[in-house]
Amino acid sequence: MDSDYLEVLYSKIVEYDTDFVIGSYKQFSMPDNCYYMNVWEQDYYEKIWTSQELLTQLPNLENYDSSYTISWGKLFKRSLFDDILFNEQRKFGEDFECSFKLYLTMTSCLYIHRALYNYRVHSESMVGKVRTERQLMDDVEIRLGRIPFLIGRGIDSTPYISNLKSFIQFRINEKEKVGLENSNAIQMYQEILRNL
Repeated sequence: MDSDYLEVLYSKIVEYDTDFVIGSYKQFSMPDNCYYMNVWEQDYYEKIWTSQELLTQLPNLENYDSSYTISWGKLFKRSLFDDILFNEQRKFGEDFECSFKLYLTMTSCLYIHRALYNYRVHSESMVGKVRTERQLMDDVEIRLGRIPFLIGRGIDSTPYISNLKSFIQFRINEKEKVGLENSNAIQMYQEILRNL
């Protein structure tokens, strides 16, 4: 991470008085010994989101990179966790789930388009790991679990459902690569896709 990582996040949360601040990241592939960038210094900007604005745009933002779904690269006000729990029962996607709950309860957050964090991709990182049935089920349960909250807030769930269909189809197409072609999880994915 950048040497001023926490300083930048903290100063921005104080400056804008937001509930939390989100920074971007760059990936470093250990096998390739190469950085993969999605943020360049000359592209720096800051964006304040309300809960409603962010939830409306979240499907598009999640298609761009993982800045809004992962837990690293963020600094939160402690008070947010008085009513929000980090689901320790999940084997996969617990940060994805928690971030969404925070977006539901926040007043505002700030996004900083700057790569403050270095994510190393290797065989043991979540990006490089083979998925288990439990991980697949956790992931789809989290994605399906968002829909009622969106409907309750009057937010169009169509883009979320579209992303969910694409995600499920991708996992079904990749089933042989991870050795789960005859698994219950893949059968559940196929059933969900038929009914969406």
